[in-house]
Amino acid sequence: MAERSFAAVMRSIFRSEGGYVDHPDDPGGATNRGITRATLSAFLGRPASRADVRSLTEATAARIYRERYWDRIAGDALPAGVDLCVMDAAVNSGPSRAVRWAARAVVMAVPKRMTPDLVIALKEASAARTINRMMDDRLAWLRRLRHWPTFGRGWTRRIRRVRAESLELARRDPVRDAVSVGAPGGVGIGTAPGQDALGLDRAGGVPGWLFWLTLATGLGVFAWSHRAWLVRRGHVLEEGFEGLIEGLALIRHTEGLSLA
Repeated sequence: MAERSFAAVMRSIFRSEGGYVDHPDDPGGATNRGITRATLSAFLGRPASRADVRSLTEATAARIYRERYWDRIAGDALPAGVDLCVMDAAVNSGPSRAVRWAARAVVMAVPKRMTPDLVIALKEASAARTINRMMDDRLAWLRRLRHWPTFGRGWTRRIRRVRAESLELARRDPVRDAVSVGAPGGVGIGTAPGQDALGLDRAGGVPGWLFWLTLATGLGVFAWSHRAWLVRRGHVLEEGFEGLIEGLALIRHTEGLSLA
């Protein structure tokens, strides 16, 4: 699955980057398949010539992208569509800035690099919302660059196309709950095969909502039957119902989730 995701993302990246270019206004200088001379030099462990850049193969470029970009954004762990969105931003503007946009999209403190907490947040968020927020943030940042008059039209086309491709990948992802992709107000909790929308194992045939309902009911019955005991120990009766309230809140949180 991870290899298929990387391959699909790289097809989009290579379409955006094209072949060999050496634009005088491009600060990256000579570039081929999106790989700059500086990046190739770091990969080779020696200064790369323009001839080295020009002769760069797609296979070598893909290896560089995996090692220096995809792995740094934890691409294998990201949801479908979000992986392309983050990767394209990393290639175009650097992995650190891509991580910053991803964190802002899910309203998290911005880390210096991709972290497990950020990966979890991206999995739990609506993929469509994350993609759209990232693309809007990215385009706004690009508009402020001094190179916008030269490259702005191409950047805009790229973002428009990658946004559409990312949303389509997210829409077709069989792993995620359908509500998380493009649905207004969708909770966007990612699921794995064999799990329901709350991440609970469906092997025993018990849906997640029934588990939480049973838990909430049990807590309520316990609080009610032990109310006198709680009061005798100086507790306020309402505190005995906190478990019930929290359980009901969880049930409301799952309203609209697909449990099939």
